[in-house]
Amino acid sequence: MNRFGILAVLVSAAWLGCSSSNGPGSVTATQAACNAFCQKLIDAACPPPTPPATTYSSVDDCKRNECGPLVGGSEACQEAFTAYYNCEANQGDICGDTGCGNEFAAISGC
Repeated sequence: MNRFGILAVLVSAAWLGCSSSNGPGSVTATQAACNAFCQKLIDAACPPPTPPATTYSSVDDCKRNECGPLVGGSEACQEAFTAYYNCEANQGDICGDTGCGNEFAAISGC
């Protein structure tokens, strides 16, 4: 199952429940992890997924949809999203998106 499309919806909806004070370092780390994921995803030139999964046309498109909504949120949510994007960016087959199930479960709790 491709989690990228689900994540875009999840980030927008779940983040409302995570809003609280956070340190700037956690936002910076989350953004850096997400940006690195987007770059690696686009560089991999993955074939288009089966709908309704999301396909990004550029690094900027990915960053706008994946990373933009991540500003704000609790420290715990920032850490969970940082771990998720670090895992996604460093999995063996970013196109197959077969790893990072535990990290995905953790962001679902935000």
